[in-house]
Amino acid sequence: MLSLTFAECTMQRSSIVLALTILSAPPLLSQADPTIRTGDSTVVTAIDQQTRIIYDGSGEWVFGFTRANLLDVDRAYGTEVQAGKLRGGFSRIIAGGWNPEGNFGAEFYLANGELIFVYESAGWFAETGTGGWRNFKGIRGWERRAYIRNGEIAYLETTGDAPPVSAARYQASVTRLLRTLQGK
Repeated sequence: MLSLTFAECTMQRSSIVLALTILSAPPLLSQADPTIRTGDSTVVTAIDQQTRIIYDGSGEWVFGFTRANLLDVDRAYGTEVQAGKLRGGFSRIIAGGWNPEGNFGAEFYLANGELIFVYESAGWFAETGTGGWRNFKGIRGWERRAYIRNGEIAYLETTGDAPPVSAARYQASVTRLLRTLQGK
């Protein structure tokens, strides 16, 4: 006959609870760092310093809302855009929209009229499937940070299954967004 003390039973019960917790949490453990990094990471610090100044200093804001697919996202319908000015020129542009799979957004940072940084993200509707990376809200999707130097992507961080990207695509989006905002 097996006889256990109260302390031994409590310890066994705690071990079982801990084991079940660990076994039931693979999605959390498997997302330790699913980010793919490519390019020259030495540009990050300098560009981050510039974007912080832009983020903190953008003053006058302009807003727009159009049916046009200004971010060139597959099957998107409409774009909401807002842009902040710093020293008289547009310095930060935030745009987003929807397509049948979910929502998407991008934030573009410009220094002296030159594109220096882009943050993009997308979140999929719960009904569009399962699996894949999840953001901080637990929503499936992807995100990307592109650090741009001399008109080219110098460093790229991508988390999740994001579509291909190019500096030319980003610049075309910025041109469309600015054209829309300046036409107001």
